[in-house]
Amino acid sequence: MNTSKLILLFVSFLILSSCAQNTKNATEIPVVDLQIYQQQVDSLINEELELLQKTIVNNLKIVDNHMVFPLSEEEFTALGLPGFYYEKLQQELRETNEWIDASGLENVEEILAESYQSLYQIYGSPQE
Repeated sequence: MNTSKLILLFVSFLILSSCAQNTKNATEIPVVDLQIYQQQVDSLINEELELLQKTIVNNLKIVDNHMVFPLSEEEFTALGLPGFYYEKLQQELRETNEWIDASGLENVEEILAESYQSLYQIYGSPQE
């Protein structure tokens, strides 16, 4: 009788262990596939941000000690950039120009040229 209880306990353990293993396998997410999609998304985002940075560096100008981005939203989006970047850029330029006025900063062109020096080497100077 002791032996039959031991065998029953052992068989029960094997059954429970097998069920637990099957449940674990059924709920696993194929991590490799998700990583491939994430890499593709990251690559697209990096390309978009690279184009955005190049567009800003090549077009941002200083006029009357204020930062000006002369492209229209139509010209901006025609480059393949989403309109929300344009809206965000214009908002940030308004806020920056308000800060320039409030602080009395007078050498914005020099500051921008110094700040963007390494970017000018990559993308070229702003268009005239």
